[in-house]
Amino acid sequence: MNQVQNPAGDDASNVTNEETQTDTNQDESQNLNNQNTDADKLKEIAENQRIRAEKAEAQLKKLSEQSTEQKPQEFDPSLIEKTLDQKLAERDLQSLEYPDEIKEQIKRVADISGVDVRQAASDPYIQSLVQEHERAEKVKAASPDTSGKQTTSYSFDPSNPPDVDLTTPEGQEAQLNWEKQLERHNNSR
Repeated sequence: MNQVQNPAGDDASNVTNEETQTDTNQDESQNLNNQNTDADKLKEIAENQRIRAEKAEAQLKKLSEQSTEQKPQEFDPSLIEKTLDQKLAERDLQSLEYPDEIKEQIKRVADISGVDVRQAASDPYIQSLVQEHERAEKVKAASPDTSGKQTTSYSFDPSNPPDVDLTTPEGQEAQLNWEKQLERHNNSR
């Protein structure tokens, strides 16, 4: 077996080996660059996340400071009880069958004496106001209507003059009244 070496072939293989090595070096360099780029991207992402986390922590701290500044409303049973008592007293007052003036007096007596509305309504002062109001209502109901118009409950008969003594002043006055009524009666026709 004869081996013939081709000097030109060695150079070609050397050149191919160098190109392959250069390509490999370039690939490795590109891989390294890609890895560096990937590492840079990862670093950038990590930095962005760190910044966002710091901002979130700052907002949380700010909110927690605000919440500590704002004192939460405490549950005050006495305030609720007082409000409820006022509402019930108002409801009881409205349920009473008295005029508004008497209701105002009942509320005033309840506030002054520190009792509820029902107890204040049984106070002697309030009872006297109620009795006075009832008396006034009875008088008003028994009184005739005072709307300004007078109505007569009798009918005037022009053919029936009064039978009076014209020699007395009362008789003369009754005759004059009858004549006036006769005149009004004739004018109204």
